[in-house]
Amino acid sequence: MQIAGKPAEVCPYCGAGLFVDGVNRTDMEIVRYVVCRNRSCGKRFLSKQAPAKLMREVGGDEDDSAHGKPSLTLHKEAV
Repeated sequence: MQIAGKPAEVCPYCGAGLFVDGVNRTDMEIVRYVVCRNRSCGKRFLSKQAPAKLMREVGGDEDDSAHGKPSLTLHKEAV
């Protein structure tokens, strides 16, 4: 999603971050009201997103990606 050709995560006027100020949901789309975090700017926008759709069921030992791995391996890099 873009606003005035710029990414929707930042205000196209001042470049500050945006935060969600309200949400309207329907079966066809989700409309969010976003506001610039810069109080001097204070611009408000609408962003649109389609509702999530289920793609497939996941589960079992071979495809349980929702739970992740039980451990984390860290590798130290030599500088």
